Amino acid sequence: MRHYAAERVLLYTAGELYDLVADVERYPEFLPWWLGARVRRRDGDTRQVDQLLGLGPLRWRFSSTAAGRRPDWLRITSDARPFRRLDIRWDFEAESEVRCTVKFQTRYAFRSALWDRLFHSMLDEAIGKTLDAFGDRAQRLYGLPQAR
Repeated sequence: MRHYAAERVLLYTAGELYDLVADVERYPEFLPWWLGARVRRRDGDTRQVDQLLGLGPLRWRFSSTAAGRRPDWLRITSDARPFRRLDIRWDFEAESEVRCTVKFQTRYAFRSALWDRLFHSMLDEAIGKTLDAFGDRAQRLYGLPQAR
């Protein structure tokens, strides 16, 4: 399985950042590789989500399960095609009332070696930009950190 991990301190509350990450249906508004997302079913803190991703000319649909405990963590998993396994973990550690350490980890493996060769470099690049995209989105929604 391929693995990626990143960590950032952001000047927003853990609750604000959790809500931002949990709002998967808004991802297409600020993540260019996320073309569509729809919550198919909600059950407490668990959601079944249908998603459409695209990198370059390639597109794929898959379903995932998102479960979390606000404002502490959120985990997204899937074994739907084209993934053999997808595991994304977000952790939100409040440092103060308006300062939060965000930890983002993803592990993934495709079912097919062809898919792995096609998507690996593009997906790694997209994953690497994820935390920055969420930080930019937080600024647009909640304002500049120093103005808070």
